Amino acid sequence: MKLSKLLLVILSTFLLFGCTKHTENTTKTTIPTDSTNTGSSGNSGSGPIVISYTSTSPCAPSTEKFTFTCSGSGVPSGATFEWYYGDGNSGSGATSSNIYYSGGHKIVLVKVKKNGQDIGQQTLDVLSYGQNVTPIASYSYQLKNQIGTQATYEFQSNSSIANGSLSYKWDFGDGGTNTDNKTTHTFQQKTTDQPFAVKLTVYSDAGCSDTKSINITVPAAYNITGGFTVSQTSPCLPSKEIFTFTGPTTNVPAGAIYDWDFGDGVAGSILGNPVTKSYAYNNSYSVTLKIYFNGNIIYSIIQPIKSYGLDATPLASFSVQNISNTATTATYNFNNSSQVNGGFSNTHWDWDFNDGNTKSGALPNVDNTFNRGSADKTYTVKMTVTANSGCSATATNTVFIPKQ
Repeated sequence: MKLSKLLLVILSTFLLFGCTKHTENTTKTTIPTDSTNTGSSGNSGSGPIVISYTSTSPCAPSTEKFTFTCSGSGVPSGATFEWYYGDGNSGSGATSSNIYYSGGHKIVLVKVKKNGQDIGQQTLDVLSYGQNVTPIASYSYQLKNQIGTQATYEFQSNSSIANGSLSYKWDFGDGGTNTDNKTTHTFQQKTTDQPFAVKLTVYSDAGCSDTKSINITVPAAYNITGGFTVSQTSPCLPSKEIFTFTGPTTNVPAGAIYDWDFGDGVAGSILGNPVTKSYAYNNSYSVTLKIYFNGNIIYSIIQPIKSYGLDATPLASFSVQNISNTATTATYNFNNSSQVNGGFSNTHWDWDFNDGNTKSGALPNVDNTFNRGSADKTYTVKMTVTANSGCSATATNTVFIPKQ
């Protein structure tokens, strides 16, 4: 009877300590910023029942897989094990494996049994990153502007990941770095083109990474100053208004392309230096010159010009009418009938009556009295009309004055 009681006490003590839940002592691998997650390991600490684990890397081409082992002084020989992985899956055996398809903290439970009886249990909190957590790095870029000897580029990450979020590290190849998804960077230009290997590394929450590197050629900087010069022929007949545009040449590299936009809405542009241009209409225009070298703009300027177009000269004419006579005089009226196109108007008239009399000013309609002499006389009257384009034209008519 005493022996049976002793055995009962020993068995009760064993079951008490075997089923005690011990404080977890989980350790896991710290993920360095610039390396790939190589997996993790940990355990539930020392005690009668201990769960230890290792996990493979979640980063492609690997697949994260957890392997759990149950051991400890409270695990008798011949014990069986029931595993519950915290994701709805279960397993058996002293060593068991599980693949988590979603990330997060999972509470792993192992139950130890002997001959169908519960000996004890233990839990462990593990962190899983799940599957498809390796990013794919990609980015695009464009040259935004060039000012002086500085070229500013815009960079946009187009990276992707199936599960999780991303962080970014840019290395621009000139010592500059950035951690934004979208950013700009300014390169210092030299007198020759410069290649830079711009590298984007993207990191997932799981510590997986991918890198995209593109060689970018930053164009040379050229100290091109000043604007372009413009020479203009007369818009007045018999001349024709023709502009000659000449771009700067100092510090422009050989083989550069001069691209002109004359601001009149005519499709396309004209290449070359110098170039000529005639405008159809009277107007003010903004002329743009861009100089390209190796496909990049190395100089740009906009200047205004004034064109008189192709119809700046009046078509001169006037009518003649006798309006009164005396024994010694004859008075005639001279009435302007000139026309001008191109949006201009006639503003000034110079009259020469060929008898010593002249009149000038805003006088489209004038009279002149001629004196009769001892003989018949014919006078050639000349009118010069001037438009506000500055162009003028002349017309003549004859007047016959009989003698007294």
